[in-house]
Amino acid sequence: MTTQQKNGEMKYPGNICNPFYKNGDELRDILKDELENSEKWTDDFYFSVFKKENDEIIGTACAFEVEKSKRIWGIGYSIKRTEWNKGYGAELVNGLCKFLKLHNAEIINTLIAKDNISSLKICFKNGFEIFKETEFIKSGTDIKYSAYEFRKKL
Repeated sequence: MTTQQKNGEMKYPGNICNPFYKNGDELRDILKDELENSEKWTDDFYFSVFKKENDEIIGTACAFEVEKSKRIWGIGYSIKRTEWNKGYGAELVNGLCKFLKLHNAEIINTLIAKDNISSLKICFKNGFEIFKETEFIKSGTDIKYSAYEFRKKL
């Protein structure tokens, strides 16, 4: 899968980086079951990303335990396209790393599409290294992406 460029803006097939909800109410409906059982959260955490100026939801993130015995946690995030290239992704990944350090994570991993240059840069900026080449299917679609698995030791 490759990116397409139109008017100087990178386009990802299937909107890989755009949230799939329209507003906060729709997001709450999507996460309703998880939110109702939040007291049981010990190995999965869900976050909404708000713009400080106006409390607008501009993204989502998650942290989840991958392998308990090795204290490996995974992260994922999505930032609204209109908010790209404003530093929110780097700030979010940094915050997720700090959060997981508090939960005694030793290694954090994430999968990033090879064509997602901005997220690749965010990972490198936050001290992640390429662990291996892989691929993934975007949630809710049948679109397959060539990807890197990044890891960071805390």
